Amino acid sequence: MQNAAGYPLDPEEMQRRLAVMREAYRAKAPEKIAEIEALWLEACSAGVSASGREALVLAVHSMVGSAPTLGCEALGAAARTLEGALRAAFACETVAPAGTAEIGRLIAVLRQSIA
Repeated sequence: MQNAAGYPLDPEEMQRRLAVMREAYRAKAPEKIAEIEALWLEACSAGVSASGREALVLAVHSMVGSAPTLGCEALGAAARTLEGALRAAFACETVAPAGTAEIGRLIAVLRQSIA
């Protein structure tokens, strides 16, 4: 990172800025998880579009990469597991009841991983 004048930041300033970014990410995580849960509930409804399913997978996928980068390793791992389950479930024409229950459980794990 560089400051406004283009000079490299000193290590303490860089750590301070990273801490601010991590805290902001943690503060927004519950909202992002709620969005994922809402997208999942929508995906469970009859007639959900392929784009709706894609939006859900993309929301989870973005958390897979961003969470560990910003110090939320458990959240990133939970998101990675959820993404795999979603991709497997959506590969079929319909999601089996067992798959629906498992994804619901994984969303709960996602929510708990930020505590």
